[in-house]
Amino acid sequence: MIEVQNLPYPQGLGKDEYPSLKSRMQHLLGNTWSNQDVNKNAFWTLEYQTILHEELSAGFDRAGRIEDIVRDATELAQTVAGFAQGAASVDESVFNSAVPAKTSNAYELWLRDTPILGTGSDGTTFFVDGRHRTSYLRSFVQQRDPSFPVLVRFAD
Repeated sequence: MIEVQNLPYPQGLGKDEYPSLKSRMQHLLGNTWSNQDVNKNAFWTLEYQTILHEELSAGFDRAGRIEDIVRDATELAQTVAGFAQGAASVDESVFNSAVPAKTSNAYELWLRDTPILGTGSDGTTFFVDGRHRTSYLRSFVQQRDPSFPVLVRFAD
């Protein structure tokens, strides 16, 4: 787990699943749209936040508020042997017995497809997977609760 304030900023937003987001970010940030520092510096601007919310809310708000989904997934993960110790993966049978039978797709996705962070040779942290979800979450939570815990995994 990591506090939302300690998450890396994205190294660019937009990919094949989000062509409009990619186009708008490229327009806003120019040729440096995929640079992590450029995204960090622009993240809290009105233009950046507007694009983020307009492009990602439909996909991430379908199953409920992302803040609630992440809080519940993080709390549950703390009770699952392995996750609580920071394991990169957990035995499927252990995981299945811990996950409630009725879960939303978004909730289960956060548990089964947890955002993954990596560390570069220079010590910087970056997203291997999950930069869109976590950026959307950060935009809602960080300014009011910077220590909000977020379930992530660290790449081997």
